[in-house]
Amino acid sequence: MLALWQRDGLARYHDDRLTMVDPAQYDAVLDAFLEGSPLRGKDDFHVYAISPFGQMLICGERTGVELTLEPHEGHQCAPAAATLQTSSIDRNRRLHDFLLTLDDPELDVLTEDEEPMFWRVREMLGPLGDGEIYTSTESVSEHGWRLGTLVKRKALDVLGELAQRR
Repeated sequence: MLALWQRDGLARYHDDRLTMVDPAQYDAVLDAFLEGSPLRGKDDFHVYAISPFGQMLICGERTGVELTLEPHEGHQCAPAAATLQTSSIDRNRRLHDFLLTLDDPELDVLTEDEEPMFWRVREMLGPLGDGEIYTSTESVSEHGWRLGTLVKRKALDVLGELAQRR
């Protein structure tokens, strides 16, 4: 992970669908989302990237990078082996493999008509600026992702608000 940041900085990948972030800026938000989670205390977790819709990709210092958190709906995705300690060589290999196999649909959301939303919302609202995500002005968990309700906002503001609602 450090080598990637040293090489590319806080770059964007997958046509701007994956943005590397400064983990320190996301520590408080992640801590709030992990409150009450069985993952809490299993490792020192850090957000290392976000999708254009605020999905956070999370790595553990001792366990690896296979965690995702969908903040709008409160889903945490982690394989059973995610809390097992691994060597730094294994963690680096898993990160490399994860980033190579990550595909665009995993970094997108679907509209109410089950169509990928990224290109449609990007055309409507324009590309994201630094630290921004696309978010809904109404509850995604109640209404789903609807194109007409999307706006661009600062990621940390949105994620902080969503974490407080949990």
